[in-house]
Amino acid sequence: SSSVARSGSPRRPAAMPKWQGGDGSNGNWQEDQLSAAVTQALEPILPQETEWDQAKLEKRVKQYFRNAAKNLEFHVKPWQELVEEYADHVFASLFQALKERPWLMQVDFLMVVDAGVKELFPPYILQHVPQVVFEQQVLSAHDRAFEEQRFAPMLWDTLFERIEDKQQKTRIYNAMEAARKEAATVTGEGNPVEDFVKAWVACSLREVQSQCNLPLEQALPSDLCRDIFHALFEAGALPLPLTQEGQPPDGLIIIDQAIEDGYAGTLPVPPAPEKPKSAGKSKASPGNAYRAPSSNVYKEPRVAPSVAYGNTFSQGKGGKGGKGW
Repeated sequence: SSSVARSGSPRRPAAMPKWQGGDGSNGNWQEDQLSAAVTQALEPILPQETEWDQAKLEKRVKQYFRNAAKNLEFHVKPWQELVEEYADHVFASLFQALKERPWLMQVDFLMVVDAGVKELFPPYILQHVPQVVFEQQVLSAHDRAFEEQRFAPMLWDTLFERIEDKQQKTRIYNAMEAARKEAATVTGEGNPVEDFVKAWVACSLREVQSQCNLPLEQALPSDLCRDIFHALFEAGALPLPLTQEGQPPDGLIIIDQAIEDGYAGTLPVPPAPEKPKSAGKSKASPGNAYRAPSSNVYKEPRVAPSVAYGNTFSQGKGGKGGKGW
């Protein structure tokens, strides 16, 4: 519904950048909106930061957002892909540098991504882009990139506790990470959680078998696979848009059935996606060579973008601080 805010009490930044795009509106965003957006985003968590003072924290975060735009191919790629890559670089840097900070999961960086794109992208890139289209693209890229970086250490910790062989661990990590990204692009007509879990399990088993070049049961024993998926589910690995009202009570049952069907060969398996030629590893995000297209999970608008995205500045992440979807 267009009347639903992103969370709690909406807060508007003191100086929201005005839009100058292809929808006939006028105005222009002020310079250094990035600094204002960083200050606003970090304000709620400042009492929790014990290592750096406010000035140092804001300086570091602003640098992550500025550096993320340095190697983007502005003259080659479409603007939507550039926004996706910018979000990838930003969150890879944030999670690499600040992953030990408990408050990281509480910060809403949406308006910082917005300001970073507007300030750091060449003006002609967005000259003919309607505001609503721009906002939905930034929202989708922000949520997808955050979600992928949130999941990566969760997966690694789960595998580290269960698999000793380093090579096997790396292959299964790469397989399950790529499979989760791909599963988020699958469109289903039934229960969203069930559709996602089935696609994630099916893509994972396909990728594991492909990367290990072994029979499936030998590459990843079914009991171990079940243990891994159970641990990930309990750690909160389902995409946040699917858990706004809490973990689904039948989640483990869905997982078990999908794994049973997968090993029996009766679970539909999507064809392996083609890897884009331009895909490359982010310096701050090892194993990030494959990136699925903007997914259906994250494309679902939380609100009408021109209503809530452009007029609110909220705190917290969905499922953590109560951000609505």
